[in-house]
Amino acid sequence: MLVETKAKVGVFSIALGAYLPQFPTLVPEFEAQYEAFKKTIPDTVPLVDGGMVTTKELSMKAGEKLSFLTVEEQEWVLEAIDNAVLTVTDKQAELFKNHSREKTLNQGIIYSVLLQKKEAETKVTLSAKKVRSYFPPAYTKEQVEEVIYTLLEQWRKKKGKEEQEDAGDTV
Repeated sequence: MLVETKAKVGVFSIALGAYLPQFPTLVPEFEAQYEAFKKTIPDTVPLVDGGMVTTKELSMKAGEKLSFLTVEEQEWVLEAIDNAVLTVTDKQAELFKNHSREKTLNQGIIYSVLLQKKEAETKVTLSAKKVRSYFPPAYTKEQVEEVIYTLLEQWRKKKGKEEQEDAGDTV
């Protein structure tokens, strides 16, 4: 008996996470290359996008937690990922696993977890050479940091006063 099924193609990109902070300009380049690669797959082939994997441990953790879901729940997660063009984080997989264990996992919960805004993490990288150009050569790293943090604290206090003054102007 011949069963007609449609195969799916799973793809993911790999980047060594340890190097990404050192070369932040490479991330958009990797992502562009990955997007270009996916466009080479015909539209007639269903694509399961695994996103960018930066460590085997992270990918294994999420996969392990998702394995506890029923087949139907796994299909819901896959459908939500496909529809929203997202990847599942370890934290999200843990939430799915817990809801599944409590028999409360459904498509609404999956979408709400996947679409939650991630806490914005502010990372600032300053060029040591540029920062050093503002200080006498004899200043130590600790002295440079102390000056920077002192100036930032003064700036924060000034901004706080300005915001309080602006708030007093409103009716």
